[in-house]
Amino acid sequence: MHINKVDIDSKIFGKNFLEIRDFSDDVDFKEFEKGYIKEYNPYYVSCKIPLENISEIQNIGHHGFEFIEFQLREKANLRKLFPVFKPYKMEPVTTNEDLDAVLEIAATTFEHDRFSVDPLMEKTFSSERYKEYVLKSHRADDEFLYKLCNTETGEILGFKTHKIINGNEALMFLGGVANKYKKSPVPVISNYLELNELFLKGIKKVTTHISGGNYGVLNLEVKEFGYKVVSGFVVLRKIYN
Repeated sequence: MHINKVDIDSKIFGKNFLEIRDFSDDVDFKEFEKGYIKEYNPYYVSCKIPLENISEIQNIGHHGFEFIEFQLREKANLRKLFPVFKPYKMEPVTTNEDLDAVLEIAATTFEHDRFSVDPLMEKTFSSERYKEYVLKSHRADDEFLYKLCNTETGEILGFKTHKIINGNEALMFLGGVANKYKKSPVPVISNYLELNELFLKGIKKVTTHISGGNYGVLNLEVKEFGYKVVSGFVVLRKIYN
């Protein structure tokens, strides 16, 4: 069991955000907590524990950590190209103008993450957080930021980010579309086009994580894109005043 400082979240909020990795009942948690409080003086500490580890979930709950999210890990194998939809196209973000448009979507599209639903968190934190993670993908050598655009109008409708883990695997990160297109075919098209980009790069396997409360996207990924749920996690958090 060890502690990790979440740099992006800490920078945005102005106080330290930490995450506990590899939680274990074998460690004296009181002493462990004293150690990271002394070193980091945290504001927010989270811990993700496999759903089946009931004793660990209950243990950390006894130390003031509260449930905030149920998270699912999904995997899919890419075996073919999905149908191409015109006039939609997925392209890398290369200009500051396009980046600004994508950041605006990122700031307004997410509604089911553990920060936006947390009554103890500032309402603007989630939006600023997603913008920073999109910027991280834009700048990183092994991560990619794509825009979904209408080639006839030039409008940017959404975005996708992912990371290439090795020669044939990818980890899917963030994705969203402008709010006015959420109830249209655009979200499905966006996913198709991103998976096509990965398939053409030689990617054979993809992994993604989703909030268990995001029923619409969960059903879509399982039914439409062939994802299979492989594991579940309980995310708990403690806020230190």
